[in-house]
Amino acid sequence: MSPQKREAAEKAMQKLDGWTVVDPQRDHKAWAKKILANPAGRSPTVIWMAQQAIRGEQQ
Repeated sequence: MSPQKREAAEKAMQKLDGWTVVDPQRDHKAWAKKILANPAGRSPTVIWMAQQAIRGEQQ
């Protein structure tokens, strides 16, 4: 991932309080499925984060 994309993803996660998405005590896959089921109005970064959560890739 390029530094610009990583920075954009980090800013989006901070804005959306997305850091809790990767919290092991939270069901991040349920959040991701909800986002991917209705992606209308979501930013490409949020959709990307949801796809990564489904794939189980945590940085």
